[in-house]
Amino acid sequence: MAVESTSAPEHAERDAAPLPKGLSAQEVCDEYFKSCNEKDSERWLSCLHLDKRALATSKRPGPFDVCQWDLGRARVEKYMACYVFKRQVGEQKLKDSEPVIVLEYQPVYGPVPGYIEGTDLGAPIHITVQKEGGASKGEWRVMSGAF
Repeated sequence: MAVESTSAPEHAERDAAPLPKGLSAQEVCDEYFKSCNEKDSERWLSCLHLDKRALATSKRPGPFDVCQWDLGRARVEKYMACYVFKRQVGEQKLKDSEPVIVLEYQPVYGPVPGYIEGTDLGAPIHITVQKEGGASKGEWRVMSGAF
């Protein structure tokens, strides 16, 4: 006897609802780092471009491996790391005229004994952000952003 499932299959497109519409590229990146700091994996996933939200398979890693969630969490737990926006590195248009923006963030120490709060924690990080769903109506989402 077949049982009809009422829930979406695991491979179904993930909903990006936790992220409000109309955010700028920088605001999406800020949410990306904030959600990692707060251990909010659902919100963190909603910051990722649909192509990066795909589940892991035997042939490719999933979003937590590709974007190094564990490294981001380790920096937060050990150093209370924060990520400070520094500058927009570049902007270009791809084949379908979807803009791509590269933003630079600097990880800094938080209030941790033995470290000076606000000093640099490693090299700057470049985050690539692209509009998901087309240039005119799409929402900015993170395409690459390893911690």
